[in-house]
Amino acid sequence: MAVMLLVVCSAANAQNQRGQRGQRPDRERKEMTEEDKQKVAEQMAAEKKEFLNKKMMLTDEEAERFWPVYDLMQAELQEAHKVEMKATRSLHPKKGETFTDEEAARRVDEYIASLSLDNEIIARYNAQLKAILPVQKVAAYYAAEAQFRKKMAERITRRDGHGEGRGPAPDRQSGRGFGPDGPDRNGWD
Repeated sequence: MAVMLLVVCSAANAQNQRGQRGQRPDRERKEMTEEDKQKVAEQMAAEKKEFLNKKMMLTDEEAERFWPVYDLMQAELQEAHKVEMKATRSLHPKKGETFTDEEAARRVDEYIASLSLDNEIIARYNAQLKAILPVQKVAAYYAAEAQFRKKMAERITRRDGHGEGRGPAPDRQSGRGFGPDGPDRNGWD
């Protein structure tokens, strides 16, 4: 979820920067506040849980076991993402800053190490998921995660500079739109 929030915020900021260069002078741009970012994150988390629940078809008993493990995994993935973002930022020298070869090598090594954190967390939680759910539902979980990320990326590409959707856009595979005109309120099939 943190990755998706970053993508949403990055897309919004990139669009805001384009707007500040005069591409859309008829509209005023504003930065997202921390409160706005938190609301977006909460909304996305709720949408994601709804989507996963629908795709996985969890029984009440399975849901009772799955969601606490899922929440712990997401919290760890968010922390790993923060480490990765910090390592990524450290690769860019600040204005007037230069790196020695040794410093650049250290920063590159930290960055590469940060990339493996997600995989380590997912591998560890995969064993727990297989212990609490039938393997078919674990497979459905991973497929739904990938599908959710794809749908969110598609949604982001359809947004204008205000972060508001341009209205229902066709789903490339089904030809149906997202939003109120789509198959359900979130556009999930």
